Amino acid sequence: MTVKDEKNNISVIGMGTSPDILVASIETFEEGVNLLCNRGS
Repeated sequence: MTVKDEKNNISVIGMGTSPDILVASIETFEEGVNLLCNRGS
């Protein structure tokens, strides 16, 4: 998983291929999207 700031500097904050890591990443992304969608309504 990587993050990028407003100056396009990229940092690696996590790596892995374990199914548990992938599921946790997807669930976290889903929560973030839901928070942003709910904030806009």
